[in-house]
Amino acid sequence: MKPIRDIVGVAMEVYNEWGCGLLESAYETGMEHVLKASNHIVERQKLLPMYWKGEKLDDYYRMDLVVDDIIVELKVCKFISHEHRQQLHNYMRLTQNTYGLLINFTNDRVYSEAYKLFNNGEIEKVDIQIGYCGCD
Repeated sequence: MKPIRDIVGVAMEVYNEWGCGLLESAYETGMEHVLKASNHIVERQKLLPMYWKGEKLDDYYRMDLVVDDIIVELKVCKFISHEHRQQLHNYMRLTQNTYGLLINFTNDRVYSEAYKLFNNGEIEKVDIQIGYCGCD
């Protein structure tokens, strides 16, 4: 999946430029800038309507980035938890976007997981073969 590898590569580029310890929003802004400069279609903090039993509510979920129809959820934490994965999976199911990417900017590296949504509603992890990126 070249687009997913490109997105993770940009995350690594931003991390290598700025290092560890920034807020999620900083990495999000940097990634948006680099991805747009590379002619990717990028929507930052894309709103996803919330519904209660079919009734649209006055609030929204906010997806960190949507890049070329790939939902990108960013984290800055020690490790990815089940709840982080569920958040991405819920966004994928609600939007019916086929691919989702979870990127974590830890204190010593960029960690990523990619997922694919199938027609039956199942979501499976996808092997994306990305190299290691650590803090110098």
